[in-house]
Amino acid sequence: EAAKFLAEAVTYGTGEEKGKLALEAAQTFVTNGYADIFTLADVALAHGQTPLQVLELQARAYGLQGQQAKMKAIITQLAESEPASAQWFNRHISLLTVGGWPLEAVHLWEQHPEFHSEADPRTIYVVAWAIAERNNLNGALFLVEEQLQNSKLSLQDKALMNEGYGSIMNYQGNYSQAEKSYSEALRLYQDLYQSESTQLSSNRIANVLVN
Repeated sequence: EAAKFLAEAVTYGTGEEKGKLALEAAQTFVTNGYADIFTLADVALAHGQTPLQVLELQARAYGLQGQQAKMKAIITQLAESEPASAQWFNRHISLLTVGGWPLEAVHLWEQHPEFHSEADPRTIYVVAWAIAERNNLNGALFLVEEQLQNSKLSLQDKALMNEGYGSIMNYQGNYSQAEKSYSEALRLYQDLYQSESTQLSSNRIANVLVN
């Protein structure tokens, strides 16, 4: 509903504000799987939003629609359009995992150790998961355990890392530790849901309960 209201607001906006509304609406549509993403992205680009933001949005939209070839073309364009940086690193790994190329994400991680200290917790989570799927459970555990010791993690990221730790323990057959980690993740997601009432937390609670 929020995306639909934002999309309607775009009609009445002008100038840069119209671009911001269009970009925000398109980002919400990506999350919820609606189809008006590309029209809104074009509006955002025409009204002052940066090409990088719009291209990333379009790549994610193509990925969700299963149009992998178009997504990969944009990922390549994004990778070549700016110098390597921590922001570039996080964005590129996120897009590769969304697109279903976890091995390429791991390869990029291994190529750029200079950005590991600046990696977003969500980047580390998806890389750890991809490493675990390569049967390198110790490598995955190292990344997640290091994050769990990070006192600066947000509530949501702590929950995410506990969820990841539980999944790796489950892979290893350590079901008692997996249950403890899942329980801690669930508690944190419930706290987050109660404090922020975010749909993201609600979805994550469902995922943990399924596991």
